[in-house]
This record gives sequence, C-alpha cells and structure tokens, in this order.
Amino acid sequence: MNMMSATECLLQMCDEHFELEDYQSGVPRWCTGCGDNAILAAVQRLCRDEGLRPEKTVFVSGIGCSSRFPHYMKTYGFHGIHGRALPVAEGVKMARPDLTVFVNTGDGDCCSIGAAHWIHAIRYNMNMTVFLHDNQIYGLTKKQASPTSPIGTKSNTTPRGSYLEALNPLSVTLGVQNVSFVAQAVDWIPEVLFDIVKAAYHHKGLSFVRIVQRCPEWLPKCWTRGCTTRTRCSCCITRTACRSAPAWPASTRTSCSTTRWTSTGRARSRRPTRPFRSGSCIATRRFPATRTCGDRTRCARPN
Repeated sequence: MNMMSATECLLQMCDEHFELEDYQSGVPRWCTGCGDNAILAAVQRLCRDEGLRPEKTVFVSGIGCSSRFPHYMKTYGFHGIHGRALPVAEGVKMARPDLTVFVNTGDGDCCSIGAAHWIHAIRYNMNMTVFLHDNQIYGLTKKQASPTSPIGTKSNTTPRGSYLEALNPLSVTLGVQNVSFVAQAVDWIPEVLFDIVKAAYHHKGLSFVRIVQRCPEWLPKCWTRGCTTRTRCSCCITRTACRSAPAWPASTRTSCSTTRWTSTGRARSRRPTRPFRSGSCIATRRFPATRTCGDRTRCARPN
C-alpha cells in the first residue's frame, strides 16, 4: 500500500505540467510601458518552460519599483528592506539549498545602499540568479538620481543635472574576485531577454544580469534622444545615429544632455568635455559589433 502510494506520487511529479497562470499572482501595478512588465513576463515564461515547482521557488527583493516582483509571482517570496535583498537570499539558500532562489533588485537598491552586499554576494558565488532592474532613476520615491544615472540627469536631488559619471554595474561586477556569470539585456527585446534569463538560470553559481529598462514616468525621453537629436547617449545609439552621425571622437566624452553633433562632425557643448570612459556607445563603423541596441541594430562598446 505504501509502496503503491509512493510510486503514484512519483509518477504524478514526473507528469506534472505548469502553465503561465500557475505563476501569476495579481495584476501588476507598474506604470504602463514600464520595463518591469517585460521582465516579469520573461521570468514567468522561464518558470513554465523549466517546470519550476512554485513551492520550491523563492523570489527575494528589497525596496523599489522592481522589488514588487515577489507580489506578482505565485511562489514563495520575501519583500525585504532597502538594500538587503542579497543577504536575505543568501540566508534562504544556506538554510534550504534545495530551493531555486531569484533576486530582484533595482539600481538604487543594489548599487547604492546595498553596494557592500552586492560585492560580497559576487565573492560568495552562491547558486542563485540576480536580476538588476536598471532604469537609471529612483522611481518609487518620485525621481531622484541613482548611481547609474547618466551625467546631466535632472532630478529632485540634482535639479541642475547630475555631475558624477554613472556607475557601470558590469565593470564593477567583473572586477570582483570569484565572479562567474555576468550578462546584460534590455527589456524591449523580449527574445534576447528571455535567452539571457534562461542562460543565467542554468548557470551553477551566482548569475548577475543587468537589465536596462525604460521608465516612461520619470525618464520618458531617455531612449529617444539618439534618433531625434542625434545626441551621444551613455546607454545606447539608434540606427539613424549609427549610420548618419559622424564617428565619435575617441578622446572625449560629454554629457548626453549637453552635446549635439553637427553635420561637420564637431561637437557643440555648453560645458567642457570630460575624459572618455568605457561603457559609452560609439559608431558601429569604427568597432566590431558586440551588443544589440534597442532598435535591433548592432552597436559596440570598448573594453
């Protein structure tokens, strides 16, 4: 009798199949057009395709727009305090190594108040998947500059424009000892986003994925400058700018909000130029293609 029950239970587990509805909990309250919606869809699709059991899956978050993620997943979740998502996730993994652990954190939650936990989580390299939702602004608290905000970003805390170079989460992560998986995606290319999320899940160790996402509420024009004003943006460059704009000078970099490129290839700026830093987009004709831009063209970043 007991043997038959165990066999039936085992067969039921093998034949169990999950649908997207099995992972959906409530209606997301994010703004229309927010990149968090695309990330949620990609993660729910991953859970369905991989057959992750809801009772064996945990989503941990801190504070911010992205940190509402556990509320919309019909799994176990932990909505922690600001900047402490990673130590909470590490505690869960240490106590229950059989669970699948995901971490959802924002650019302020991870790169500012939680920066120390971020660095040491990379060093510990525990088997979990970390998604950095990077919209380059504090959205939940109504538009304050974050560590990843580009130079010139006007916000409630920087009314004259931010004056510090934006922190690059990829270069910071790659500089930490024992790093094992680092990737970047954008929310507006869903297939590429899903492929990267899937690869991160299958990696054994800590997978760190920076997802560049849009914030239509507080930075509605952040991703349209390249095609409308041919401005050099610190994040991306569009097809129009790549093909028609002159090659970017390799020796200077200025704020994307203050620099315009003329037909002669000279930059006009209201402030002095700054030394070039890695992470800025440059014309495709000068460097081999290494990443995908938002309009599905190829763009390059210097190492």
